[in-house]
Amino acid sequence: MYKDYHYLFRCVQELQYLVTGTTIMEIFSQEKDKICFHIPTNENPLKHLIISCNPQLPFIIIRNDFYKAKKNTLNFFTNLLPAKIKGIRIANNDRIINLSTDKSEMIYLIRGGNTNLISIDNDNNVDAFKKMNNIKDTFIAELHSLIFLTKFEDYTLPHGEFSLNYNEIKSQFPFLSKKLFYEIKKRIEPSKPDDDNIKAVSCINEIIYEKIFVGIDNNSEMLFQPETFHRNESDSGKSFTDYNKAIQYYITHKFKYNNFIQTKKFLSSNLEKETAILSSKLNNLKSRIEKGSRENEYYNYGNLLLSNLGSVENNIKMIELTDYKTDSPIKIKLDPKLSAADNANLYFEKAKDEKKNYKISKELYETSKKKFETYINFRD
Repeated sequence: MYKDYHYLFRCVQELQYLVTGTTIMEIFSQEKDKICFHIPTNENPLKHLIISCNPQLPFIIIRNDFYKAKKNTLNFFTNLLPAKIKGIRIANNDRIINLSTDKSEMIYLIRGGNTNLISIDNDNNVDAFKKMNNIKDTFIAELHSLIFLTKFEDYTLPHGEFSLNYNEIKSQFPFLSKKLFYEIKKRIEPSKPDDDNIKAVSCINEIIYEKIFVGIDNNSEMLFQPETFHRNESDSGKSFTDYNKAIQYYITHKFKYNNFIQTKKFLSSNLEKETAILSSKLNNLKSRIEKGSRENEYYNYGNLLLSNLGSVENNIKMIELTDYKTDSPIKIKLDPKLSAADNANLYFEKAKDEKKNYKISKELYETSKKKFETYINFRD
């Protein structure tokens, strides 16, 4: 909600006292979609006004301790500098901010993919931070018809009845954000339809004057709204008295939170793969363990072969002998290339390996099970 028209109005009112009378010494960019105005003062020689023209995250903030990078910077509007700031205004019911200087009008246009910073000098020459995408002529014509305001007391709501249908009211009040609409809707009493516009004005006044709550709700969505607006008691965050501090806190935590979410998604995606692999491995190990160790079986084969060396012919792949323990016939596979004694020794070696491998399988099953449970707990 930070880019709601009324919050931008609040931003402009606060900036009025922070930038009016300062001198723009340099305008540059060192990050994509961000442009910086160096407006040093005696108290804050590193003071900068920073404007984001990112359509997804437009904002305007003041930083008192901003450092220009030594490399990879690009200067803008050099022919209009230095310039003294005369004031800052916002268009009536439109997200267009006008930073007025003694040499030009800097127009910050927040309009989706056309979000931009445009300069119009005293000779009506037009320049822009980003390409204007063929909107130059229509925008200039529109600009002349706009009324710019500096004080919220001069602001007037468009005339009309407040509708409970968002699509209907959006055509009548295009500046109205969904968050504001739903807040007004929650407060409206069906029995008192005449109070609709009063509720709307009340909510708007709270955006302008009440403390700003910035935090995260139960749905893991970032919040930026008046402290007085509806929200869950469990929502965590901080309250601010001024917009500039609130928006900087919001941006910082939004980036941190987005990075956290992206990292979590990446880990979750990999965890799903690892969990599936581990699950298959556990099933195989469990099946192996449930079948039991064949150590005794192999020792028995070896002993039977040693006891019947004279009965074992050469070059055969299998022999049937009587198992002395059960007094039943038993078939034993042989390596035809080996002698009876060597086949017996081969089974003794297999018995040793089976004992070792069965123990390893049991240990591996336990460690894999713990790992699997950890993955599941982290994923959930």
